[in-house]
Amino acid sequence: PVFTLCYQCYPGGPWRISAMAPEVKPHPFRVFVSGLSKTHVERYDGGIVEEDNLGYFFYDRGCKVEDVRLMVDPSTSKCRGFGFVDFVDQDSFHKALGLAGTQDPPQVKLDHSSGGRIKVEAAKPAQPVVRDKHQELAKARDHTEDMERALRWREAKVRELSMELHKHRERQKLLDARRTVEQCLEEEKLRQDEIRQAEEKLAAVEEVLRAALTSEQDRTRALEAIAHSVDENQRRSEAHPEEAGHEEAARGPGPELRIKNTFYEFCIPKDVEPLVRTKTAPSAVNKMGGADAADAQSPTDGNNKQEGTS
Repeated sequence: PVFTLCYQCYPGGPWRISAMAPEVKPHPFRVFVSGLSKTHVERYDGGIVEEDNLGYFFYDRGCKVEDVRLMVDPSTSKCRGFGFVDFVDQDSFHKALGLAGTQDPPQVKLDHSSGGRIKVEAAKPAQPVVRDKHQELAKARDHTEDMERALRWREAKVRELSMELHKHRERQKLLDARRTVEQCLEEEKLRQDEIRQAEEKLAAVEEVLRAALTSEQDRTRALEAIAHSVDENQRRSEAHPEEAGHEEAARGPGPELRIKNTFYEFCIPKDVEPLVRTKTAPSAVNKMGGADAADAQSPTDGNNKQEGTS
């Protein structure tokens, strides 16, 4: 019988079995995949669904996949439109290059600008000098993290000592309090119950955070390995969202926004396309076009409608 592997039955893909960090050197069988959708990625414990789908696209076509890494903006969790796939041998590498231009690959989301075709090409190796600089930077970051970790431990130790000092002084005050032994025992039992409940909650949170940290550590090592070994121009072939925002801002100021009571009112220059005037606390302002523009009114007309007023 023939079995078809999928994300649901084999999460992470067979190429994710090993948890070893990739070697920091140019991979001989690495391809650059572009034209991917720049939407939010779906994360799960141990990986990203879109990475698995891209890996299975090559795996189901006879390629022996070693690793898959999409370039994801950590601040927005959106894919930057490209990624890298490593293969075990040269035969798989050439098979992957032959899949360039595949129309509407299943389970792989493409950007509308790609024309429905996936783009696959050989990854360009980074220059040795650039690779050495990246490795030096990675070591410096590791050292900084170690120093920060030691600092946090020292701060926690100081806080703990301060708390112990405060507790002993409080116990000294209780010696003079006029309370029965039974009342003190009851208070201690209640406090112990509160501590147990808090400890159980923290233990559950700690388990989740440890799993997430392990996954992100593996991802960081893999992305740093790519940064060390892939040409910088290829890694930056797609503009960052923040860079696109700067370009948008450089075009000039948009419509002036004025707030009156609980409504948003817009002062629209003559050379700007009309905007919709929404009701209370709008989450977005959508551009209008065609006949819909006739329904929008400027606050300078003096004929503003009073719908939805309180």
